Amino acid sequence: MRNLPEDATTAETKAAYPLLALGSMNVIGSFVRALKARPDDDGIDRLSYYYTCLILLILSVTISAKQYVGQPIQCWVPAQFTGAWEQYAENYCFVQNTYWLAISDNIPDEPENRKELQIGYYQWVPFMLAIEASFFYLPCIVWRLLNWQSGIRLAELISLASTQRSLSRCDRSQIVDIISKHIQESIAIQRAFGKSSRHGRFITSLPLAFVRERGFYVTILYLAVKLLYLGNAVGQFFLLNAFLYPKHALWGISILQDLIQGIEWEQSGHFPRVTMCDFEVRTIGNLHRYTIQCVLMINMFNEKAFLFLWWWFLVVAIATCFNFIYWTLASISSRQLVYFIAKYMRILGISNDHDDVKRFALRCMQRDGLFILRMLSLHVGDLITAEVIKDIWINTGHKLRTPVHGNEDSGSQMERHGGKVPSSG
Repeated sequence: MRNLPEDATTAETKAAYPLLALGSMNVIGSFVRALKARPDDDGIDRLSYYYTCLILLILSVTISAKQYVGQPIQCWVPAQFTGAWEQYAENYCFVQNTYWLAISDNIPDEPENRKELQIGYYQWVPFMLAIEASFFYLPCIVWRLLNWQSGIRLAELISLASTQRSLSRCDRSQIVDIISKHIQESIAIQRAFGKSSRHGRFITSLPLAFVRERGFYVTILYLAVKLLYLGNAVGQFFLLNAFLYPKHALWGISILQDLIQGIEWEQSGHFPRVTMCDFEVRTIGNLHRYTIQCVLMINMFNEKAFLFLWWWFLVVAIATCFNFIYWTLASISSRQLVYFIAKYMRILGISNDHDDVKRFALRCMQRDGLFILRMLSLHVGDLITAEVIKDIWINTGHKLRTPVHGNEDSGSQMERHGGKVPSSG
C-alpha cells in the first residue's frame, strides 16, 4: 500500500470532519423544522416539547460543530511524534476516553486503576442531547396521535376562535355557532360510539368505550399526557445525573457552589480541562505504551451547558408537577367544573339555580366539553368562551333569564369588563 505524505493524511482526516458535522446538523435541523407549537395545549406543555427541545437541539448542534469542525481535544505528544502520529494520538484519546487525576497525584501503575478514573461522556454529548430532545417531544406526539380519535378538532376550534377579534358581530356569531355545534356533535358522537363499542366482541374496547360514553376521553387522555410530561421531566433530570456524575445526585448545586466560591476544576474534578490518556503503538514487532497529557477544550463549554440544563430540567419538573396537579383538580373535581360554568352564568345572567348549572355542566357539557371550554378560555379569553356557553345553553333547550345588567347583552357586558369574567366580589 502506498504511503501518503503525513500532511496529506492529516489534511484528509480534518477535511472529513465538516462532512460528518454537516450530516448530523441536517438530521437535527430537520427535527427543529418539525417543532411547531399548537393551540391545543398549555404553556407548561410547550415548555417541555417546544422550548426545551429547541434548547437541547441548539446545544447539540453547537457541540457537534465544535467536536467535528473544531478541535475538541489537543494532546502534548513526545517530540519524536510526526504530524500523523499526533493526529492519531488525539483521535484515539478522544474516542477511547481519557482519565483525570489531580496534578499532585501520582499516575496509578495498574491499568485497571486508571480505568476507574476515566471520563467517558464527552464523545456522546451531542447524541445524548438529541435523544433527550426526542424524549421531551414524545408526549406531544402521543397527544396529537390519540387526540384526533375523539372527533374533537381542538386545535382547529381554538384557531378559529382566535380570528373572532377582528370580525364583525355578525361574523363572530357565526364562529360561535360553529364552535358550539361542533362541541355538541362531538360529545353526542362519543356517547353513541361508546354505547356501540360496549357491545362489541373485543374486551379491550370496553375501557375506551366507557370513557367515551361518559364524555371524558379527551380529559383522561390529556391528564395521561400530562403525567408523561411529568415522568419524562423527572426521569430526564435523574438521567442527566447518571450520565455525568452517577455518584453525586446534586452535582448541579456543587458546581454552582464551586463557581460562586471560585473553586476551579483542578480541585473539584468537575468537567476537567486537562486529562491523561494511555495508548499503545506497535512498531517493528514491539509494543510501545505512551501516556500523554491532553486538553479537553470542549469541557469548558460542556460545564456551562450542563449546569444550565440541570437547573432547567429541575424547573421544568417542578412546574410540570404543579401544572399536573392543577389540571387534575380542575378536570376531575365536580365542584371545580360547576364553578367554572357558574362564573360565566353569573355575568351572562343565564341562571342562578345551582341544580340547573350543575346539570348543564356535568350532563350536557360533560368533562370533555368543559375541557374544551377551559382551553378556549385559556387561549382566546373569556368573551368568546361566554358566548359559546350561552349558545350551547340555548341549543340544549334551556331558557335565558333577564341579564343581571338590565337589557345589556352578554357580549356588551363582557366587553365592558375587558373580555374578562368579573369576580363575584
